Amino acid sequence: MSEEPSAVDPNHQLFARSVMYQSLSDMCWQQNQLSPIKTAYQQWLVGHQSDIELGRQTITSMAAEQGRTMESVVDVFLHMVEQNWGQLDDAGRAQQCEELTRYLLQNLPATRAMTPNTPTPQIAE
Repeated sequence: MSEEPSAVDPNHQLFARSVMYQSLSDMCWQQNQLSPIKTAYQQWLVGHQSDIELGRQTITSMAAEQGRTMESVVDVFLHMVEQNWGQLDDAGRAQQCEELTRYLLQNLPATRAMTPNTPTPQIAE
């Protein structure tokens, strides 16, 4: 009897998001240094740190089982962000930055509104 693949672990998603959001928030801040995105990202990161760490640990183990390094996994996440960013025009970048800022501010740790089904802002298309 074969088992269906389980859904992606929410902690794995949080770890991936933390890597991608850090890169994206840095790029957004370079576009607009008055944006609250860096502060919002840091608050989001701190609030979800224990879950992100659990995700990092299990992804590290999974990568090792596949003969991959954690660096190679992170590089894939960063490549997705950079590729998407490079395909956007200024208006698209501004919109993506606004959406990420709004998402981070709405999902600050005090609200614990983050659920496994919370949509991720479009990182790659």
